[in-house]
Amino acid sequence: MKINLRSYARSVLIFSSLINIGLVSQSVTAEELQSDSLSVDEQTQMIPIASRVDHHIDLLSSKTRSFSNEKVRVHRPGASFIKIHFKEFRVPEGVYVEVASPDGSESYHYGNSVKDLLTFDEGAGEDGVSSFSSMSISGDTAIIRLVGDPPALTTRKYQVVIDYILEGYPEEQIERLMSEPFAANTSLSNQDDYIQPYSTCGANQRRDVACYKNSNPVEYERTRPVARLLIQGRSLCTAWRVGPDNRIFTNNHCVSSASGVRNTEVWFNYQRSSCGSGGTGSTVKVTGNSLLKTDYTLDYTLFTLNNFNSVRNFGYFGLDVRTPRSQEVIYIPQHGSGNPKELAIQSDQNSGNLCRVDRATTNGRGTNTDTGYFCDTIGGSSGSPVLARSSNKVIALHHLGGCPNKGAQIVKIWPQVKSYFGNVVPDGDNNTGLTPPSQPARLRIRHSNSCVDVGGTNNGANVQQWSCHNGPNQKFAFRHQGGGWYHLVDQRSGKCVDLDAGRTENGANIHLWPCSSSTNRRFKFQRAEGNWFTLLTKNNKCVDVSSASGSNGQNIHQWSCHGRNNQQFRFD
Repeated sequence: MKINLRSYARSVLIFSSLINIGLVSQSVTAEELQSDSLSVDEQTQMIPIASRVDHHIDLLSSKTRSFSNEKVRVHRPGASFIKIHFKEFRVPEGVYVEVASPDGSESYHYGNSVKDLLTFDEGAGEDGVSSFSSMSISGDTAIIRLVGDPPALTTRKYQVVIDYILEGYPEEQIERLMSEPFAANTSLSNQDDYIQPYSTCGANQRRDVACYKNSNPVEYERTRPVARLLIQGRSLCTAWRVGPDNRIFTNNHCVSSASGVRNTEVWFNYQRSSCGSGGTGSTVKVTGNSLLKTDYTLDYTLFTLNNFNSVRNFGYFGLDVRTPRSQEVIYIPQHGSGNPKELAIQSDQNSGNLCRVDRATTNGRGTNTDTGYFCDTIGGSSGSPVLARSSNKVIALHHLGGCPNKGAQIVKIWPQVKSYFGNVVPDGDNNTGLTPPSQPARLRIRHSNSCVDVGGTNNGANVQQWSCHNGPNQKFAFRHQGGGWYHLVDQRSGKCVDLDAGRTENGANIHLWPCSSSTNRRFKFQRAEGNWFTLLTKNNKCVDVSSASGSNGQNIHQWSCHGRNNQQFRFD
């Protein structure tokens, strides 16, 4: 077979038996996208992030049949992923095809009795049985292996024909593509309707989620339900779980049809293990299953997943169904540029260098449908959740750029989707599993194994650390005040634990005061690890043992959350 040397210089496809197969590389252009089964809006949003590499090989042909159980190695130097397309797939019983990474950490099997996750394009005539694409293999190498012993084939009843692969561009190249105005480089006729779904306002302050693990443990924990979308194997968006059931939100301009859902991979836990470095080996990939509801004006799509049980442990968001308040603090976990998961908390365009709501209500695709902010996003961030720091729930669905960037308000979306949640606004899993006991209990401190203790019964009596005992000044009743906030009632005095005057600075004292409706006396339990939790004040800061000392009488006060053990407690 004649080998295209230009393509061969970039890639190698080799049988173990040293059969070489020629490749012709083709970039997917905006014009080509128009011929696919995407809606017009999806076409305008799809910035291609992969090349299509055409070739033809029949794993059951007379030339290759003797190579059963041998390997085909697909190697594309620098590729971020490899995705194999099967034009025809009909195998005998007892035979399957394996598509895997070289180390076997990713492995997918396709046969009659076993068929792992896959994607397929109904608009191109694929049915997910005799024609489909394998799941992507992360990295620049994939191994294809025919497993089993095919019988002597006298007819063409059985065929396994690969006609192309998709090669994901390197991460750096995707970032460059996402940073450039796509509309200026496309010949699409409806550019007036083009929505540029990204904007970095001022300096780029998106950071790997791991960068905030210690400094902002609450926001870090709330990145868990966020996933990366790989749509048709060649474009990117963000999505997220909502509520405890199988429900996923993204943008209508990312995926707007049932066939689009089924042709989408969803990557959970795709994030670096360290700030600015580290691998992403713990990623869990699933696929879209069914479309529940979508809307152009509010730019949302609600859908379900295949293999849902494998991603349950990544948690889910609650919804904050209200109109956002001007200048309230927000944050946005996202897969901007398709990068490993990032978090936008800071904004050099806002007071306190924190992301805030800059326009409580503004126009989006509709009139007064959106909220505006300068929190940094970029291409690939479309579909990200915008969370209110006051509730750590989703208050808007990010979809537009332009500084201010914009998100469709959840209060506008909720009436259209509430039936899919039993008409009950979902809470996040960060507020579940931490319901205080119904009877008074102690609060044990993790770093010292001591307990939270009240030093007197008078107004202003100090809250401190002391060796645990059974006295009533170390036992608290927990009275729910709504929204996950609780009073901590001292059982000796009947008074409440209180943040002195509601002060916002680090070191603000925590003491005793008569119970009232004041938010200074409300605290929230935020899961940390296992049975341990942090206690949040109204300022979204943590209850903290001063200087992490283990001494009796050590003061307990408010401090910025950092996730260390002197800010962790459990019921005892």
